[in-house]
Amino acid sequence: MLTRTIVSALMLLAIAGCTTNQGKPTREKPSTRAPEVLGALVTLDGDMNEWPAGVMLASDEHHTYVRFQTTGEPYTLQSTNKTTSILFDVDNNPATGMRPTTGSDAVRALGIDVEVAFCWPRIDNNGKRGFGRGVTMFSYDAAGNRQPVAREDWDFAAAPTYASAWYEARISRTPSGPVLIPKEGLLSSGMLSGAVVTRDLDGTITSSGEVFRGKLPEHCMSGARRSTMGIPPKLDGSYRVVSYNVLRSAPEAKPEVYGRIFKALDADVYLFQEWEYTSNEALAAWFSTNVGGTWHAAGLPGTVRDNRGVAVVSKYPVELVTPYLKVHPEGQREPSNVRFAGVRVDVPGPDIIASSVHLKSGGSSSSSEDTRRIAEARAIVEALDKLDNEPGTITIIGGDYNLVGSRTPLEILMTKTDLDGSDKTFADAMTLGDRTYTTWTEGGNAFGPGRLDWLVYSDSTAKAKRAFVLDASRLEDESLQRVGLKATDTAEASDHLPVVVDLEKK
Repeated sequence: MLTRTIVSALMLLAIAGCTTNQGKPTREKPSTRAPEVLGALVTLDGDMNEWPAGVMLASDEHHTYVRFQTTGEPYTLQSTNKTTSILFDVDNNPATGMRPTTGSDAVRALGIDVEVAFCWPRIDNNGKRGFGRGVTMFSYDAAGNRQPVAREDWDFAAAPTYASAWYEARISRTPSGPVLIPKEGLLSSGMLSGAVVTRDLDGTITSSGEVFRGKLPEHCMSGARRSTMGIPPKLDGSYRVVSYNVLRSAPEAKPEVYGRIFKALDADVYLFQEWEYTSNEALAAWFSTNVGGTWHAAGLPGTVRDNRGVAVVSKYPVELVTPYLKVHPEGQREPSNVRFAGVRVDVPGPDIIASSVHLKSGGSSSSSEDTRRIAEARAIVEALDKLDNEPGTITIIGGDYNLVGSRTPLEILMTKTDLDGSDKTFADAMTLGDRTYTTWTEGGNAFGPGRLDWLVYSDSTAKAKRAFVLDASRLEDESLQRVGLKATDTAEASDHLPVVVDLEKK
């Protein structure tokens, strides 16, 4: 796992406290002094290495971050049979929010103004009460009245998407839309407190984490962050590779939007998922018409329903070199097709083997969907192992991994799969203008944004010179205009975002 160096970039609030695996709140180092302000860099990627020991709360002028440990066996936050909630007393004032009637004494002393709830209970079409899926947000007044709020207005995100013992999440300090909570603390400056709890179907708090509390710096007076950063140009001597799930052939219906995106990215190799094209020739022709120049395509024409619609498009000649795969994991009634295309890209010198993958969606850790993703990953590795590659060949496995269960499929695709028998690595692609690794987001969807798309490559033969995810809404208009983009382009194009890496041959 990649680690990051702590640098002075955000105001990090040192809060001593954590929840043990047994779910009993404990304090690592009791202290009577006020929380100490530290400088650190918090990146929402599911990797806790940049967090100092015992620190549970962080904030900059745009977002407040929390990290927390789950109890018992790791589970997927947005798909499990319990509610996990982050409770925020945004002004550290019990008089202005809802007072919990269950939970620890410390939790019941809070005034909850905002609750972020994973798997909040719901009533299904048959009138049966059960745990929902995804993430829901509420605001509360002092009388305990609950009001749903739009997650998108609060720029909420959590990581990772797969089952983990630790999670980190953030909430905006400059929300859009109606704001029905106190202005002190989160929305300006001052003290904030809160806790992470679990609830049963009746809403009773069944376990309480340690209360976090700290003084936040002044929030950004000018509102939400939009970066002046431009789209980095492709580096000389490197090949730009883009993985992109294009949402059921959206380029066919929106050629102008996608044409702008592809021209701005200026990639040499594209790995596509959900492009339901009719032939390789037709796909190459689409690029020639809407992007310009000569293009080549290879993959599996067809529909997502038929487990096809994966392709590689390149400025260089291409050839499909892997068979059409099927898997039949234990417990699955019939064999299923694998959405996978391994393509040889004829670049100068040793070739590139570029694989576009679209693993099974849905489910949770240990679910049938997760079992199928694991079987698909193993089948892909076996197919690629059979290729006769010359020394120096760059191998890439990019696509929509749908890691909403376990992390195992990613580990299978990486572990000892490099040409020299070592592990591949994944592109460290952070969102331009933001400190997240989000590759999927859809307004109105029950599920919150997350990192579903990955690009794994052979670091024995290639070096990643640059990597990023493009979310046009995170960039200033002036930056977008320089490359011919609009702020709405990536959101209009797909629920996924393009993952970009510049690879240089070693």
